[in-house]
This record gives sequence, structure tokens and C-alpha cells, in this order.
Amino acid sequence: MEFPPIVLEGFEQREEALAVIKRYIHHITPVMFYRTDDSRHSHRVLAHLEAALPDILSIHPTFDVGFARTLARVHDDGEILTGDPQLYDKERMTDAEKKELETMELRAIEQLAVRFPSTANGYSYRALLLTSKHKDRIEAQFVSLADKFDGF
Repeated sequence: MEFPPIVLEGFEQREEALAVIKRYIHHITPVMFYRTDDSRHSHRVLAHLEAALPDILSIHPTFDVGFARTLARVHDDGEILTGDPQLYDKERMTDAEKKELETMELRAIEQLAVRFPSTANGYSYRALLLTSKHKDRIEAQFVSLADKFDGF
């Protein structure tokens, strides 16, 4: 399948901010020869999603491809402000710490919705970030799967 480019016009310094966020922090994986970052990761999540789209569309013909592709690119934008909390650490959090992280993530979404343009590739940027957080659309669930696949 051929896809149009994703337009993130006006999102100055976004890619650079994502590139600073290194994945798989050092205290868990101290030796990693090709440590990746959130910018590269978002591009790979998009590639995984695009590879799966023919199968997804055969099952879900009303799947919003544009929304899902855009979501794949911005799904970790909140980490520009919160950092990249590791699953290893999240699994060891108390309920209070998890609630505090949730509050930080929602606050980051609101701050980014003001900092960057209101639309990303024709979709509400705030809605994209909230959908990524809550996974309340089928598109977000498939992006989450592509995200996990890239993590592996």
C-alpha cells in the first residue's frame, strides 16, 4: 500500500525533543550497542502499523487509517515532558505512584496541546494524545500493539 506523508507542520523541535529521550534506561539494560530513542521508535511503530494495515482493513473496513498512522507518530509525545517510564518500574509502583504518573501524563497532554498546533495531519492533536492514553478506539489498540511489537 502507498501512504501519503504525515503532515506535522508547526511542530517545531518535536522530533528533536523525542530524539533526546533514550529508550531502555541504563539501570535495566546497561549494555546496548544501538540504544534507540522515541523519535526513531515512533517511525518504526508507524512502519509496523503500515505493514499490518491490509490485514487490519480486511477485518475492520471502517478503520481510520489516517488517524491510526498519525497516532503512531505522536503516541509517545507526552514523554517529551514526562520522560519514558519503564514497564519494569511501572510494575513496581504503588497505587499512589501510579495515580501520580497518570496525573503527570494527563497534565503533559494538556501542556502539549497548548505548545503545539491544535491539529496534526488534520486530526485534533489533543484527541490523538488522549486516545493514545485511554486506548478508547480500535485504532489506538492497534497502534498499542505495534508499539509493543517494536519494544520487543
